Amino acid sequence: MMKHFGLLGLGLTLVMALAVIAPGYAMGPMDTAATSHHSRLAQQPLQVGMVLSITGSGKAYKISDQSTTQTASISLMVKVDRVSLGRALITVTSGSLTVGSDTMTVDSGRGIVNFHSDRMLLKVTVKGTDGTMMHLVLYGKVNGHVSAPIDTGAGFTVDFLKPQSKLVGKYFLEFPGTTVTRTS
Repeated sequence: MMKHFGLLGLGLTLVMALAVIAPGYAMGPMDTAATSHHSRLAQQPLQVGMVLSITGSGKAYKISDQSTTQTASISLMVKVDRVSLGRALITVTSGSLTVGSDTMTVDSGRGIVNFHSDRMLLKVTVKGTDGTMMHLVLYGKVNGHVSAPIDTGAGFTVDFLKPQSKLVGKYFLEFPGTTVTRTS
């Protein structure tokens, strides 16, 4: 009887050893996974540290009466802070929004570009000529699918759409064909 328990114990020990060792063989070589991960990162459209210029013109629709419109333009400088698999977090460093003859300057802002869904979202605080702080939201669709790294001087276009794009409480904004260009 003790002999059977000894054989059972030996069998369980072998099964446990195989359970620990076998998954390591199933993973495959470690270098293959690391190499493919690095090659995917090398193919990101944006890289950390890139500086982008965002410029466009369009219309501002008064929220209380959308039949009242004015010309509008946007000019922003952004820096890429973080990149991960088709997404980039960006910081708005400077710029302005002009609606009619009123120009507001950028105080601060953050955003995200998602190349999987071809979307861009920016949330910016702007200062009016009278010193009041306002919130600017720009939500847009990236035109065409961008998958290759962007060179200096090259870029892509974004259609910032209304009513998602707005100067909160004042205007819905629309900037079709806004250019995003890498400056450095």
